[in-house]
Order: sequence, then structure tokens, then C-alpha cells
Amino acid sequence: MYDVMYQEPYRLIRRTKVILLPVDGSKDSARAASVAFELAEITGARLIILHVINMGMVQHIARMSETDVDEVLQKYEENGNKLLQSYKAAAAEHKIDADLILTQGLPSERILQVADEQEAEVIVMGCRGATGTRSSAIGSTTERVVRRAKCPVLVVKRPETKKVRRRQTQRQVSKGS
Repeated sequence: MYDVMYQEPYRLIRRTKVILLPVDGSKDSARAASVAFELAEITGARLIILHVINMGMVQHIARMSETDVDEVLQKYEENGNKLLQSYKAAAAEHKIDADLILTQGLPSERILQVADEQEAEVIVMGCRGATGTRSSAIGSTTERVVRRAKCPVLVVKRPETKKVRRRQTQRQVSKGS
């Protein structure tokens, strides 16, 4: 059995100085942003909002559309900057001055790298990203970050909808029949 270390009340949360918020424009990352904003308000921590352009996706789209990779990348950068600016504006409404980082690469790798470089003490991210499927409980990027991050990762789930609860109830009823 492991010894449980006593921590004074509020010490674990209040010592947080750097929060990393990876965003991709999905509903889950928007919910994670709400949690990150609240956490930054409580702790007074520095908030870093990160958007990673998936270069594999850029190259795939360029190949499929027979377009130059640089053209596709430019569009992704424009959209990424707009996305980051919208999150910065939302953070400002909470009186939080956020730092923005737009980078390229494999999302999970870049999130982990930026977390290390910026000495993030917590990563707040959505359960699934923009390309995630509803069939999995957690997205592949989120799973990789959770498994490999050196700091805690706060994964924000989307609340159940009535439709999901109804489906679960129907399954339970049909199993009981």
C-alpha cells in the first residue's frame, strides 16, 4: 500500500502556475476551454492556448485536391490563427491574458513538447477532438497525451445528451427482455 501524502487544503490547485490548453475547434475543446479559464481564474496561472496544424492532414488534403501543400498550409495557418484569436477573446472576457502558440506536426507530439518547453503544470483538453469518432470514449490524441505527459492531464468530457441517455436506457431495457 502506498502512503497518502497530506496536502494543505487548496495547495494542489493553487500552486499551478502554467496551464496548457490545446484547442482544435471541436465542442470538446470549447468545453475544456471553459474549465481552463475557470482554473486560471482560481489559480492566477499563466494560460497558454495551443493549436497544432496536423501536417499529415495538410499533405493528405493537398494530394487529394491536387493543390500545392503550401497553399493548403497557408489556409490551415489562417484558420488556426482565427481559432486562437477567438479563444484569446473568450479568455479576455474572463480577464485572462492568454499566450497563443500555433505550431505544426503530430498533435500529440507537439502538445507534449510544448508542455515540456513551457513547463506546464497541467494540460486541460477535451475528451475527443475535431476528427474524433463518437464510438470511442476518448480520442487517440488525448489518449497519447494522457499516457505520456509528465504533468497531470485534466480531460473534460462532454455532458451526456438526452439522446445518448435514451439509447442507453433502450439497450438496458432490451437486454432485460
